[in-house]
Amino acid sequence: MDLLVDCGNTRFKWVQWQDGRLREESALRVSEGLSQAELAQCWVNISRPSRILIASVANESVTRQICAWAERTWHISPEIIQTQAQGYGVMNGYRQPETLGVDRWLALIAARHHCALPACIVDCGTALTLDVLESNGQHRGGVICPGLSLMGQALLERAPGIQTIMKEYKSGEILADNTGAAVQAGAFHALVGFLERMHRQLPKLHWIITGGDAAKINQELSFPCQWVPDLVWKGMVIVGREQ
Repeated sequence: MDLLVDCGNTRFKWVQWQDGRLREESALRVSEGLSQAELAQCWVNISRPSRILIASVANESVTRQICAWAERTWHISPEIIQTQAQGYGVMNGYRQPETLGVDRWLALIAARHHCALPACIVDCGTALTLDVLESNGQHRGGVICPGLSLMGQALLERAPGIQTIMKEYKSGEILADNTGAAVQAGAFHALVGFLERMHRQLPKLHWIITGGDAAKINQELSFPCQWVPDLVWKGMVIVGREQ
């Protein structure tokens, strides 16, 4: 069994790859780092894996904590996946390839191997990212904007007069009847509108969507978009096989 680990900006996620399939994903919110005690609690029921693969866009302290725990508890040195200029059938389109987030790199790899091309890949996490991949594996570049939660949080932080409890906004509704839901509605409409505009600019691509907020955003889009919730994990599996 291989243990795959994805350290994002706000969530630490892991999944087991065993017998040719991905098992159920688990996650922990990590707004201020990750402790050894938290790791022990998360992985107490996991058998010693053969390998640990880590993809991280979090601060380096999170990766160091995971490596230290794995080396002390399981005597395994995790393998850290890095973004490359070229590999696994994908050519990185960034001028400085190493600055492309490894989660985006893995999504591109997975799309190259599992999805119709050319494609536009949208990842709805803390940030919403969009990347275009040509049929020959050439990455054309991308766009980054704040995700749903981050957009709402930024407004509340910069507008202290809005004293509110964030209440759930029901997608499909145009207007909200309380300030918390109105903030969420504004962020939601902004992101859906952004994607609609990008689709008008890039209409001939196969659109793919992934990430924590993908399902709720996808249901409001006016164009077909393939929802692939495990896209980054699939990219990690490909890298793990060839690494």
